Amino acid sequence: MAKPARGIFLLLGLITVVRLIFAASFPPQDDEAYYWTWAHHLAWGYPDHPPMIAYVLRATLALAGDTPLGIRMGPVLLAFGTAVLLWDLGTRMFGPAAGRMAAMWLQLVPALALGAVFAAPDAPLGFFWILTLWSFWRALMSSSVAGWLITGLALGLALMSKLTAVFLALALPAFLLTSPTHRRWLQRWEPYAAALLSMLVVLPVILWNADHQWIMIRKSSAPAPWTQLGSAGLSILAYTAGQLIYYGPVAAVLLLLALAASARWARRGDARFALVTWASIPLIGVNWLASLQGIPKPHWPAPGYLVALLPAAALWPQVRTQRIWRVLAGIAVALNLLIVGVIHIFPFRPTPSLVGQLWGWDQVASRLDTLVSQTPGGRDVFILSVSYQTAAQIDYHTHGRFVVTTAGLSDAFAVRRNIYALVGRDAIFINDVAGAPGLPLSLMFERVERLPDIDVMHGGQIVRRFAVFRCYGFRSLPVPD
Repeated sequence: MAKPARGIFLLLGLITVVRLIFAASFPPQDDEAYYWTWAHHLAWGYPDHPPMIAYVLRATLALAGDTPLGIRMGPVLLAFGTAVLLWDLGTRMFGPAAGRMAAMWLQLVPALALGAVFAAPDAPLGFFWILTLWSFWRALMSSSVAGWLITGLALGLALMSKLTAVFLALALPAFLLTSPTHRRWLQRWEPYAAALLSMLVVLPVILWNADHQWIMIRKSSAPAPWTQLGSAGLSILAYTAGQLIYYGPVAAVLLLLALAASARWARRGDARFALVTWASIPLIGVNWLASLQGIPKPHWPAPGYLVALLPAAALWPQVRTQRIWRVLAGIAVALNLLIVGVIHIFPFRPTPSLVGQLWGWDQVASRLDTLVSQTPGGRDVFILSVSYQTAAQIDYHTHGRFVVTTAGLSDAFAVRRNIYALVGRDAIFINDVAGAPGLPLSLMFERVERLPDIDVMHGGQIVRRFAVFRCYGFRSLPVPD
């Protein structure tokens, strides 16, 4: 291994070690606790996403236990793998300098740095997205059957990570169709074998959805708007502002300019830039158009910005001689370093809303443990909440000792819930005071009594308050209107 390569590899390793230490230092967020529940109830699908994040967590929980490190180890290691693959792909496509630069710039993109620590489906998605492109390019360059088969496997695993990978599944054939140099592959069997393999990999998810009334498809096709500002113009402005925060106030613009240049080079017949263009611009563009309705969240196009690092690194030698580009690049790096630094400080100097999400769940769990033991029926009592976030945190912090569920109809708790097994049982119901009770408890149970609120303390202050009810004789969940 050459000296520059050893230096980059060691630096990526050091960053990974720091991330592992950081990952172990604070409790799981709501969604991380939710994915922890998935890992303990493995299935071929969930209402929100395909199952890959659950399988990643199941593996790392076996190594590090039901701890914050156990939850976050997988995304940290996958981020290391993503950087290495991006480095090698950039080297193969544009040269060693471009590969090294893309791998290092990856560490400075706020949304991607955040996804390198926190457990979410985006971590395996990014890894398998780059693995697919890496093996696809190797297959094109070497005519390797193994390369095509790895491409099919990696694409299938990307589809097992998040439905966003559909854009990648469309990008590869689109590239072959529009590339004069590589169109000949459509007359050979290897691409079709790769496509068949990817379909076989994702087939269990399809069958699971068919067996559950296509719940994942229905939920994905009718998502709730992340922002409701009353007009399409304001929605797209909010989404654009989110892009500038998630990917860097200046860096996002530079990456988009790199993609625009990539599209121009693609029109000139450069297959390297053509592949980059197909693997990024449609994803980013469609999300931007959909933002007129306030639907897409700013992190959804993250794989597109991840791929954009390749043309940005490749084109840098052409523009770095001009002072304006050096100044803009310096500003972009400085601002992104600042944002990434703030991100890593947040868990230890959190905002008031984040304090209530991260800290104090052990207090809630301890109090619920007491309330359950004081309820006639003891361990047959189940815990009920309105939101999957609250239910997930309680399930995690009570270490799965109780049956915990929600009153929802389209979350993972609902999918695995056996409602008939709960009929006649007593429950402890918990919800934020501001929304309490939030359910018609008197219709759901034979008798309900209000208990003292649970105050969550942090730093000597009350950061969150829960309303608690002891409920006797469960009848049924409320019927939706």
